Amino acid sequence: MIWFGTDAQWQWLLAAVADIQNRLKAMGSKMATLDDIRAAVAAETTVEQSIMTLLQQTVAELKTAMASNDPAAMQVVVDSIAANTKALSDAVTANTPVAPTPAPSA
Repeated sequence: MIWFGTDAQWQWLLAAVADIQNRLKAMGSKMATLDDIRAAVAAETTVEQSIMTLLQQTVAELKTAMASNDPAAMQVVVDSIAANTKALSDAVTANTPVAPTPAPSA
């Protein structure tokens, strides 16, 4: 059986197909957003693991310096801690959004 719909019915059908296509495109962009979230979580996990490794290495260096009773070696570790603390602090500051200033109330 062949359907010979009216112009209005064809227009409705074409609009429905266009709506379905738009919804599918929107779903596709949401999937990309989920991929972006997954990538961000993976990157954050990598950063956290790097920080843990840094702390573990610093503790090991400090223990070695303390065991050798060498003030110069201990100072190297202290300087390293200070440099790493500044780098981490700068990174956190650079990646933390500034809270908007509330508008003064009248």
